[in-house]
Amino acid sequence: MNKALAIVEEWIKGLDNLLEFCQSQTVFQAILGDERAHVFGILIDVYTSLNIINTSLKEENSRPVSLSDLALGLKDED
Repeated sequence: MNKALAIVEEWIKGLDNLLEFCQSQTVFQAILGDERAHVFGILIDVYTSLNIINTSLKEENSRPVSLSDLALGLKDED
């Protein structure tokens, strides 16, 4: 379980780096600021999706889950 959480932390770091890199590029800033967003729709959709995934991972990862929490969750469903 701890190894899986460590992998998620690495993904979050990687996504943070990718998003920061994109935001630092003048070309990318121009695309995001362009009023003709439909021209770059796919790029903006991918960027937005990555940003949402990154935020979701951070929210889910902010509260560590213990095995006892999982066991309690299984008992509640029965």
